[in-house]
Amino acid sequence: MKRFLIALLSIFVLAGCASNTDKGKYIAKKSDLENTVFSGQIEEANQLIFNKGNLTIITNPTLNNIKPSTNPQKNTNEKSSENHYNNIKIRTAGNTYTITGSNGLELKLKKVGKRVISDLDGNEYSTERDLD
Repeated sequence: MKRFLIALLSIFVLAGCASNTDKGKYIAKKSDLENTVFSGQIEEANQLIFNKGNLTIITNPTLNNIKPSTNPQKNTNEKSSENHYNNIKIRTAGNTYTITGSNGLELKLKKVGKRVISDLDGNEYSTERDLD
């Protein structure tokens, strides 16, 4: 029984070490964001669309808040938005992208998975293809 407990403890320690090293393995590359559409993982109506040096950010709070119990007659004050930024510049450092562009855009995103990025608020966005 004592050997079993030691083996079990060893497995947990090794699993913990493996998960800590996985976090640092995602390196941000400019090519990750070229001609790529990211959709919010929780709020799917939110999108980041990178296309030919431009970025479109779509948010739709109305669609994000629809639940089975939602009353369709209830009017919401939140409005959807679509913002376009031209001639964006992408800088990378480690797992972080810094995106600047027209209209004072400065956006920081982190690569947190093979297909997942997150913003500084913790919102995660995913794409259908593996990022480089």
